[in-house]
This record gives sequence, structure tokens and C-alpha cells, in this order.
Amino acid sequence: GKGTFLTQAKTVHDWLDTLNSFSDTVKRLGMIPGAHLLEAKAIAHDDAPTTVFGEEPLYMIARLRTANDAAIAIERHYYKQGLGEQIAAFDLETATIYDVIEQELHIAMHEADQVICCKPIDDGDAKRLHITPGTNVLCIERTIFGERGEVIEYYESLFHPVHYSLRLKTKRGSKR
Repeated sequence: GKGTFLTQAKTVHDWLDTLNSFSDTVKRLGMIPGAHLLEAKAIAHDDAPTTVFGEEPLYMIARLRTANDAAIAIERHYYKQGLGEQIAAFDLETATIYDVIEQELHIAMHEADQVICCKPIDDGDAKRLHITPGTNVLCIERTIFGERGEVIEYYESLFHPVHYSLRLKTKRGSKR
């Protein structure tokens, strides 16, 4: 009689000091990253959660991200339509989007502005992450800029509140 044992899934934790892809973060922790394409489509700028692209037509790519087959996050990437269509031509269930941008399309990502907050998850995304609708989840909104300050990507990700955390190392400053 050993019975059934349930083990807690390993938590994915990401350091905030570098711009990493979800795949790189998961691999660094010794887990296997996965992606399931939810949708890839052209959208009107009015349908995007940001105005960083102005009035330009946009392209949105949404994926369910996993680590060792456990649902971890819903990612939504927004691009100018032309760039989004180029990215969507790749197999987005196996490709790392940042590798596609940098290595295949030769676009350098220089820096990012990030906002981290909590927000309630809607019914569809909650179902995909196997959590109760309306649960507050970790939300990361990120705008990635190129070397000349041009916007390359706006990204919004909703993370499972049990399986993902962010880490930041700080030092005590000098007293003035």
C-alpha cells in the first residue's frame, strides 16, 4: 500500500534583470517548454490593449505556454501587421518568437519597459490555465524597443498564480 502521491508542479521563476523568452527561462530551470497556438490574426489598432503603435494595423499572436506540459501562461504578442505576418509564417508551436525576430528576421531587440500587476482572468483564459474564472493572476505588459527606439513588440501575458513567480535581486543603497 503505497497509494497515490500528488506532487506539486515545479514553479517557473524568472529574473527581472534580463529580457528572456519564456522558452529560455523554462529551459534554464531544467524543464521542457511548450506552446500551443491559440490564434494569429490581423486586428484593428482599436482592438489592441495599447496605443504604442499609433494608428497602424496590427497583428496579434496568442499562445498557451507550458512547462513540462503544465499550463503556465497565456501570451498575446502584438506587432505591426507586416512583422506579425512574417513571424506567423513560422511554426509558432515549436519556434521561440524572440529567436525568430532576432535570428531569422535580423531585428535587434534592445530594451523593454515592463509593467507587472495583478488582474482578474476572463473565463476563456481561466479555462485554458485550469483556474477559477475571475481569479487574480500575475500580468506582465512589456513593450520591446529596437536600437533606435522603435517599438518592435507589445506583449501581455497572464500567468498561473501558483506556477509562476518573478525574482529580483536588490542591494541596499547608501544613506544620504
